[in-house]
Amino acid sequence: MIMEKISAPKTAFFRHLLYIVLVVAILHILALKFYLYSNVWWFDMVVHFLGGFWIAFVVLWFLFLSGYIKPLKGTYIHFLSIALFSALFAGIVWEIFEVTNGVTSVLFRGYWKDTMSDIIFDCLGALASSWYLFTEYKKTNNLPR
Repeated sequence: MIMEKISAPKTAFFRHLLYIVLVVAILHILALKFYLYSNVWWFDMVVHFLGGFWIAFVVLWFLFLSGYIKPLKGTYIHFLSIALFSALFAGIVWEIFEVTNGVTSVLFRGYWKDTMSDIIFDCLGALASSWYLFTEYKKTNNLPR
């Protein structure tokens, strides 16, 4: 059965989840060590895009493709709205974490611009993830392409 193949931990989906989070973790560690967030203007955007992609991937995979719960039936609007909400929620929680732990301050020049950029790139990653996983969902459920 297709759902059994998708839910097995050794599937491509599970490996993709693992690879993406490893890439995000490695990039974040390198950014902290070599000050890439402040020295390379676009680096933060890449990390937030991948983070949003990963968060949405985890949530969408679990809800629609994993087989761990009764799969939801969904249209692309369902995938997109769940992905965007997941990334938006995670992005806001991350920004609150940074402020409450002294990583940044709302008083820093450019804070709000940077925060909005971070959340936008989280959501763009979620958009890409929703498109990719909905395409896979259509394949596994024999829906019209």
